Amino acid sequence: MQSQCFILLKPDAHRRGLVGEILSRFERRGYTIDSMTHISQPNRGRIEEFYSKYRENNFFEEIVQFMMGGPVTAIVLNGNPDLVRAIVGDTYPHKCEPGSIRGDLASSIVENLIHCSTGEEAEVEAELWSL
Repeated sequence: MQSQCFILLKPDAHRRGLVGEILSRFERRGYTIDSMTHISQPNRGRIEEFYSKYRENNFFEEIVQFMMGGPVTAIVLNGNPDLVRAIVGDTYPHKCEPGSIRGDLASSIVENLIHCSTGEEAEVEAELWSL
């Protein structure tokens, strides 16, 4: 089953030079890039809206500051929505399977390289990032 998935490559993916590595993992699994935009300096308002469901959590300000700390790349992929989360790995790097992006490359729960979503959530998030 093919459908659209949204991924956001976070500042640590850029800082560590892992954008190509991450994208190639999706491409090797048959995903294609539908649209992509690079934001060199994301603004606070967009980041706060993106993470609005976490506004009341104690880590909200930390994630907002982290996400404003460097470039991000927003991407809509076409591919299997059921497989995308396995490729990305669990939010918590210590729970990730080896071979997943986060399992192999993430350094912490905040600096975990990538966000992904599918279905309606992917559509809303892609629109937020102007894709």
